[in-house]
Parts: sequence; C-alpha cells; structure tokens
Amino acid sequence: MNNRIRNKIYRSLGGFFSLLVLISPSLFSQEVDRNCESNSELIDILRNSFEDQMKQVYDVSNDEEIYSSFLNFDPLVNSWFVNISKTDVPDSLKRHNDFQKIWTKDQKESDIILEEVISNDGYEKENEKSEIWDVDIESEYFKCLEETNSEDFFALLNDLKAIGGFLSPSFLSSVLNSILEDEDYTKEEVQNFIAINLYFTTLLNLSQN
Repeated sequence: MNNRIRNKIYRSLGGFFSLLVLISPSLFSQEVDRNCESNSELIDILRNSFEDQMKQVYDVSNDEEIYSSFLNFDPLVNSWFVNISKTDVPDSLKRHNDFQKIWTKDQKESDIILEEVISNDGYEKENEKSEIWDVDIESEYFKCLEETNSEDFFALLNDLKAIGGFLSPSFLSSVLNSILEDEDYTKEEVQNFIAINLYFTTLLNLSQN
C-alpha cells in the first residue's frame, strides 16, 4: 500500500469517530420505534455510520459499491478496521439501551462450529469466558430482516435461524456475494444485515482481543 492510500485511510478514521458522538449517552435514553418501516434509532445510526466509513475508506458513492466493498475485504488485514476495534466505539455500543435487543452472547463455547469460526476469522479466546457476540435471531430486529422481498436473502435468513448460532462473518459475506443481485444492495434489510450482522458484529468480537 503506498503512502498516499495509507494516509487517506488513516484520515478517514477521524470521520468514523463521530460515531462516538452519535451513540453517546445523550441518545441512550431515547425511545425507539420498533416498527419495521421506521426502524430503530440505533439501527439507522449504525447503518449511516457504516455508509460514511465505507465512502471515506473506499471512495465509493452508490449503494452497490458501499455495501459490496465490505463483503470483499478481510478486516484482519485492514489496519483502519483493527484500529476502530481498539477505540471506545464497541464499548459505547454495548452501553446503548437497545444493544441487547439486537445482540446476544453466544454461550456455546464448546461448539465445534464456534471454535472453527474463531480460528478462521482470527478470533482467539483468551479463556473459556470470552464474549462472542451475535445478532439475536429471536429479536425484533431480525424479524424485520425477514420482511425482505429478496427470495435468496430470505432463504439465507432461514438457514441462519435453523443453525441458531454464530456463523463466520467471512462465510456469510461470501454467501451474500454469490446470491445478491445489484438491486438487492438498495434494500434496507440487506443493508442492515451487512452493516449490523457483519460489520458491527465483527467489530464487537474483534474488540475482545
């Protein structure tokens, strides 16, 4: 990576740190509308912050480029993403009143699939009590994802529910890459899944190391 690109990426971190303001304690007490059409305040904030970061890092503008760009990169070799995981962003997110309405801890620490996910994605458990976060498949947020009119994406959600546990974000990204059409990237359910189920969930788990 040449110095010009490296400097651009590191400068982009400053824009993303505005998330600390957006999800500051002043917003934590706000009422959240759980109607799928209006979505929740937290989900909107996170999706918009994700879009802003992708635009700054990858110099993209349309929905397809913004959301597909994240499906095609490895967070463990992108220093800007690792640096964000070391900031207060994950902890600020966890303090939000609606955090546990979206995410849940994965308790299946002896699950072979979970062990493989941790190994493949570079997560290393320091002990048996390491926190592994995943979107709660019983949450209202996940039910709103199921309102999608994309048949293939809906099938993926059904498979995810059937498994009932943490799946590797890199695996889910590869599946989405193979099933999504260009127009799917403009759909809110798909956008939310990429921003929240993949981007922020990876960020939360990477911050544990």
